Amino acid sequence: MKRSKIISSIGIAFVSLTLFSTGVSADTNENEKLTEEHQINWETEWNSKGDLDSSIEFGSVSGSGGQVSSRSWGSLSTGKTNTSSDYVNNTVTSTGTSKGKVLTTVTSATTSVKDVNTGVSVNGDKSTAIAKFTAESTATIPAISLNSYWGLTIHTATDSGILYEARTADSLTHL
Repeated sequence: MKRSKIISSIGIAFVSLTLFSTGVSADTNENEKLTEEHQINWETEWNSKGDLDSSIEFGSVSGSGGQVSSRSWGSLSTGKTNTSSDYVNNTVTSTGTSKGKVLTTVTSATTSVKDVNTGVSVNGDKSTAIAKFTAESTATIPAISLNSYWGLTIHTATDSGILYEARTADSLTHL
C-alpha cells in the first residue's frame, strides 16, 4: 500500500514536471523568435536619445488584469551600458549587457558607440540570452583625443509573448 502511494507520487511529480517544462519550452521558443525579429533603427535611436541612466531594471512581471500571480511584482531584466577608453589602442568601446531575472525570459542587448564631435557611430551585434544568463554586446570606435563619446544600448526582455524594451547610455571624453 505504502509502496503504491510512493510510486503514484513519483508518477504525478514526473507528469507535472513534463507538462511544466513543455510549457516553458514553448514560451521560450516564442520569446526567442520575438527577440530575434526585433529591429533597431539607430538613426532614430540616436536622434531621440535624451537623458538616460547607465543602468535600468525593466519589463513588468505583474499579473494580467491587475491580478497577483506567483511571478508578480518585479522586473524581467536589468540593463547596463559602460563606455570605456583604451589608451594603448586609442579606441573607445561601449559594452551593453542585459541580464534576465526570470527563467522564461529571453533578453537581448545591442549597443552602439558614437563620436559626438564627428557624428560617426559604430553599431555592435545583437546578443541574446535565456533565463538568468547575460547578453553582452560591444562596439568599438577609433578615438580622437578630447572628443566626447556616447555609448547607447537597446535592451529587450521577452516573456509570455510580450517584448519589453529599454535604453541605457553612458558617456566619456577620450583624453
